Amino acid sequence: MNPPVFSRSIKVDQVDGGAGGIWVLVVLSTVLVGPVLAGGAWFMDREGAVGALGGGLSIALAFVMLLVSLAVWMWVDTGWRALRGKPALFSATTQVDIDQRGISVQSLGHVDWPDVLAIESIPDSSTHLVVHTRTFQKLMLAAPLDELAEVVQHYLAQKSVPPVNDRSAVLRTRAVVFSWPRFMAWIWTGYAVAGALGLAVLLNANDVGFLKTLVALGVLMPLSAWLMWMVPFAQLNVFAPSRVRAFELEGAALRSTDDAWRIDLRRARIGNRQVSGIGYDFSFISVRPHKGARLDLLLPDDDRRALIDVLQQRGLMQPAVHTP
Repeated sequence: MNPPVFSRSIKVDQVDGGAGGIWVLVVLSTVLVGPVLAGGAWFMDREGAVGALGGGLSIALAFVMLLVSLAVWMWVDTGWRALRGKPALFSATTQVDIDQRGISVQSLGHVDWPDVLAIESIPDSSTHLVVHTRTFQKLMLAAPLDELAEVVQHYLAQKSVPPVNDRSAVLRTRAVVFSWPRFMAWIWTGYAVAGALGLAVLLNANDVGFLKTLVALGVLMPLSAWLMWMVPFAQLNVFAPSRVRAFELEGAALRSTDDAWRIDLRRARIGNRQVSGIGYDFSFISVRPHKGARLDLLLPDDDRRALIDVLQQRGLMQPAVHTP
C-alpha cells in the first residue's frame, strides 16, 4: 500500500502569538471590558427606563470593547514581531505538498517530519487544521479536515525505535513538556482557595442562613477549586499541542531538536511516574539532571513504553514511582 499523499493549492496562514499569545488578549479584554460590565451592573440595579437603557448600552459597549481588545492584540502582536526583526506572518493561497519527506509550503519553505510537533483541530470546523512546527510556529491549513488529518497523523505516528542491541542508534519521539511541581502547586492552590472560602462561609453562617451556607459549601467551594485546576488541566489538554517538543535519544544523550535541552542521562535520575487525583490520572517520564532544571515529559502510552524500553536496555532507567 502506497503511503498517503496530499498535494493541493490551499489557503495557509502562519500563526505565531509571540506577544504573549492568548494571555495578552485575556488581560486586554479584562481591562477594557471589565469596567464596562461593572457599569452595566450598576445601571441594572436602577429601576425603570434608566436601568434598562443603561444596561443594554453597557452590553453593546462591552461587545465593542471586546472587538477593540482583539484589534489591539493583533496590532501589538504585529508590532512585536517587527521590533524583533521578524518578517510578517505568511498568509496566502499556495501549493502544499505533504508526503514522506515532510510538509512543503510554496513560498514559505519545507518542514521535515521531526520538526512537525503536533496537530490541533479548530472547534466546529471541518475545513481547517492547525499544524504545530518548530520551523514556522503554527500553520493553519484550509482543506477538508478528514483528508489533512489522515495524512499528517500517518506520518506523525511513524516510530523510530532502534534495534535492541544497537546502543548508538537514535530514537526520535515527541512529548508534551510540563512541570510536575507547578502542576501540583496549582492543585494545592485550588484546595487552599476552596478551604479558605469554606472557612469564611462557616464563620458567617449565622448571618447568611442555612440554605445559602449549604449552597456555598456544596457549589462555590468545588467551583473555586476547579477554577484553579483548570490552568494545569488546560496545559495538558487544550493547550498541549503548543507545549509539544521533539526529542532525540542518542546513546545516553537526550536533546530537543530546538536545542533547548541537552542532558547526559548517565548523570540524571529518570523515573516513570504514575500519578492520579481528583480530575487527573496519567503517567509521565521525569528526568532530573545533575545540573539544571528537571524535565517532565508526557507521551502517548505506546511512545512512553518504547522510550522506557530503550532506556532500560541502555541501563539508564530508574524503577517506576507510584504516587497516590
